Amino acid sequence: MKKKLNAICLLILVALGSLMMYPKSVNATLQDQIYPPSSSPYDISHKNWGIALWDWWMSIPKEIAPFPDPTKYTYDCFIGLGYPVAMLANPIIADIPSHTVTYNCDIPADRAILVFGITEWCNYDATHKTDEDLRKCVKARNDFAKHQIVIDGKNVENVEQYRVTTDFYNMTFPKDNMFSVPAGTFRSLLDGTWLMLKPLPVGDHKIEVHIVQIIPGRESDNLLLNLIYNLHVTDPSLVK
Repeated sequence: MKKKLNAICLLILVALGSLMMYPKSVNATLQDQIYPPSSSPYDISHKNWGIALWDWWMSIPKEIAPFPDPTKYTYDCFIGLGYPVAMLANPIIADIPSHTVTYNCDIPADRAILVFGITEWCNYDATHKTDEDLRKCVKARNDFAKHQIVIDGKNVENVEQYRVTTDFYNMTFPKDNMFSVPAGTFRSLLDGTWLMLKPLPVGDHKIEVHIVQIIPGRESDNLLLNLIYNLHVTDPSLVK
């Protein structure tokens, strides 16, 4: 009995030693770094963070927005830091069948990071006049899109769990917006995949979004897009 207890104790010590030697493999998985879709980081629900990103995106003045002119995709960095979250820009390349966009950004280590995958936003206009029109519009291309989000070389598992269709909401177009739409407020709907990363440790990190969209009979809507965000996360006290 004593020998058996000694053997059990030895196994426990070995197991504890393994946990100390390889803590990341047991505790620090990529999924632990991502807020679950049922959560409300900073008191905003997962679905409403998508709306918050689009509110920021729409506020970008036309003269500096990287859309729709593809020659403008030369920014070293294009992110939103107006929230306690770093919002990673999705360049919305609708007219280029294949493109890679790379951003190199410094962000403080106290910021969570909002990452967009696929996204489709529609509002009431001359073509979309009912709520059902909007529901069909936001899914017309997204349902054919396949995408992958990679954080520091690790694939986000089951990325589809982060896809959501928002509730209907009012989107305000400011004057001289990037879409050249007359200023005003319109009933809107958003569908897409986005996820919130908890603040990353100081150092260099790489976030990749790969999207393939092939729509039968609609070749003009096909898309092959690679987004690369090289993030240099710094001590907040050192960021001006």
